Amino acid sequence: MFFTLLVLPVASFCQQVVLDTAALVKTYTQVMSFSKQPYLHYTSITKLSATVILQPEDTMSTLGDYYIKEAEMYSNNSTDEVYVQDSLMVQISNTRRTIWISKIPVGRKQEQMASSVDGKGVKEIQQLLQKNYVLSQKNINKNTSSISFESHVKNDTSNKPYNAIILTYNPTNNLPKSILIIATIQYPANEEAMASIQEQGINSSKILKEINGVKILERTQQMIVTFTNIEAGKDKVMAMPRYAACITYDAVKAMYVAIGKHKDYEVTKLF
Repeated sequence: MFFTLLVLPVASFCQQVVLDTAALVKTYTQVMSFSKQPYLHYTSITKLSATVILQPEDTMSTLGDYYIKEAEMYSNNSTDEVYVQDSLMVQISNTRRTIWISKIPVGRKQEQMASSVDGKGVKEIQQLLQKNYVLSQKNINKNTSSISFESHVKNDTSNKPYNAIILTYNPTNNLPKSILIIATIQYPANEEAMASIQEQGINSSKILKEINGVKILERTQQMIVTFTNIEAGKDKVMAMPRYAACITYDAVKAMYVAIGKHKDYEVTKLF
């Protein structure tokens, strides 16, 4: 196991660091572009957490199911479903019990699929990261590597908010295993904010800080997405759900109506 740290920005740095940084950003982009394959099915688990829990959503956990079949897509995160089929986007909210139908311009998905991880996009990302993040790469074992983008070294004495993106992936096939996003939120500890904290029965000492004589409230939120069952190939997407099981077009009424288990949902056509 070895650890290579690329610290950016600096006043000046050698050409080798620049090349390594470009390669690191390119690898990150390639790994996260796995979903641009023409035939793909994968599942995911998304978990949220926070240093101080203020609302139920702070500890939410959801399962995701995703299909891609050329220009068609389907996603389901337990509460919402989205179908992109036959040049239509059908969005179903199982919490609000609504169905929204809109048109998708022909070719949009193909354009997205054709986009490359090379060229101008990677250069722009690289320039952004050089200005704002500390980049590092780590080989955890022969099947797992990680790429980290951190706002600063976590164990330093800075009072700056710590933010990070940490991607783990299989270096053999460049498929993602998980992505962790850490966001630190700072806001003034004014009377309104302190009153809200007290009303919720939260110990303010856990999130109260003083920076340069100014009192602030600070809390950290995390989201980790774990990717599972990544399968590519035409045979893997044959089971893609179809919106035809949820809505149908009533030619007599000249409108879409909900059917099946969604028959009581409100349908709204947006075109």
